Amino acid sequence: MTTRLLLITLISLITLSLQAQTYQFSVSTDTYTDLTGSTSLNNGMTWDDPEFAIPIGFEFEYFDSVYTQIFIEDSALGGILSFNDSEELVPTLAAYGADVIDRGYDFVVDDYTQTSQSNLSYLVEGEEGSRIFKLEWNNVGFYDEMDVDNVSTDYTNFQLWLYEGSNDIEVRFGPNSVTQPDLSYDGDSGAYIALVEEINYFNGFFNGEVLLLAGDPSAPTAVSAPYYYNLPTFNGTIPEGTVYKFESMVVSTSNALADDLQITLVPNPSDDYFQIIFDESSDELINSNILITNAQGQVVRALQLTSNTIDISDMNAGVYFVQIQTTSGIATCKLIKK
Repeated sequence: MTTRLLLITLISLITLSLQAQTYQFSVSTDTYTDLTGSTSLNNGMTWDDPEFAIPIGFEFEYFDSVYTQIFIEDSALGGILSFNDSEELVPTLAAYGADVIDRGYDFVVDDYTQTSQSNLSYLVEGEEGSRIFKLEWNNVGFYDEMDVDNVSTDYTNFQLWLYEGSNDIEVRFGPNSVTQPDLSYDGDSGAYIALVEEINYFNGFFNGEVLLLAGDPSAPTAVSAPYYYNLPTFNGTIPEGTVYKFESMVVSTSNALADDLQITLVPNPSDDYFQIIFDESSDELINSNILITNAQGQVVRALQLTSNTIDISDMNAGVYFVQIQTTSGIATCKLIKK
């Protein structure tokens, strides 16, 4: 895999909890390969707004909660998933925020038949402890574009990968052709990708952390949105071979740093530098990864800790969060730069 154009790191709404779940986001390219030997969900039947409960095959942690199933809901446009089937607060993963449909669906008959052209399928690969759950939308069309004349011209392919152990998430994009974006994207200029800790489906508002991508699909930016409706979108079609990766910064909440771990930043507030003071039990923190983020969740410094003194003379005055990541978990401290 080759990294393309940029590595964007997002720390979204970092909390002061030692068990805060955050993700590091990157864009890269890789050859897209259709799944082989996968289990079909629709079994040759056409679909629109499908509803499936899909076994992940292992325990997967998403925003500090562990799940063994993922759901495609019948109200979620076909490419938006949830990790429970609650009707109220729902942890949601928008693998592809557009209204997709089976290209074999017949709007004249307006019924589901055994003429599917868009297979939905999944498989689990790898050895126990490092398995990958893969979910594929193969050769899917777009509802509004098909609804005009019952003909599917535009199409796309994409996959969702969930990694056991690391809890990383990837969304991979294959061959596509979108010649009528206004129709295919329902009046928008593109789709969107989002990781949402919870959506309140009674009022549409987000609860907890939100990682929402929009703008240039080759170099997306993170944007904020208070609720589910009228979300910002990409300004074009996601290129074939694009891989969006959300790398979990916490391997498991069960391995989080001990609650009695004492970490102090001195001096704080600080002018030009600060020191990280550890208690006697924290030798493992040497050579750990350090991320300094601003109040907007943007990373301003990333380094490996070889000394407990960190130079911040080039940083602007403001409030920052110093995140210390070890093999055991993550601790976060607030820092004020004068």
